[in-house]
Amino acid sequence: ELLILIDRAVDPLTPLLHQLTYAGLVDEKWGIRFGICRPCLQTGNEAAKKVVLNSSDTVYAEIRDQIFSEVGLTLSKITKEVSTLVTESKSAKELTDLRRVVSKIPEMRSKQSQLEIHTSLAEEIHKYVSTDDFLSILRAQQDFINGYETDKAHPFIEECILRGAPIEEVLRLICIQSFCNGGLKQRLLDYYRNEIIQVYGFEHIFTLDNLERIGLLYESSSNVLSSIKYQ
Repeated sequence: ELLILIDRAVDPLTPLLHQLTYAGLVDEKWGIRFGICRPCLQTGNEAAKKVVLNSSDTVYAEIRDQIFSEVGLTLSKITKEVSTLVTESKSAKELTDLRRVVSKIPEMRSKQSQLEIHTSLAEEIHKYVSTDDFLSILRAQQDFINGYETDKAHPFIEECILRGAPIEEVLRLICIQSFCNGGLKQRLLDYYRNEIIQVYGFEHIFTLDNLERIGLLYESSSNVLSSIKYQ
């Protein structure tokens, strides 16, 4: 195996963008801490309240890095494989067939439990990525990446601030806009700063100062590569 470590300062933009893989969306929706996710699912499965996400979960190992649009097909394929094993276990008559089927029962039961959990997670994620808010965030990100409306206040950011959307999402979008535009004009920085302070409170003066200090938010006349400092 090979482990490649890349200094985050080489590419500070990527972690700001919303993740679109299955594992990434689980993290966006509920958060993953120390390989554990604690979703709020309305299921009878007690294991669904605390989901351990690692390679020992064979279903998760197969879908974790897939773009979410592909996950449904993979879960369907795995479900058919498990159904085939169940059918074989019922139709087995010869001792050799029974022995082979019995040896696969632990794996089958484990996969059934994993399938139930990840199908429930996938259903909730599907609702999440279908919301107007999530789609608007993706459109705003795409605008910035394509260089559209990067040098002025973005309407969606203004809307988010106006309705008091989570401050983390607002700052995330502003930092993305800053990077994609090579920094923001001082007038625009001041505008965003004033709007945020008015809506979210004066305590976020320090938040904005810290973002500028470490180079995640900067004026267009400055050099981002030299200003990023990870401490």
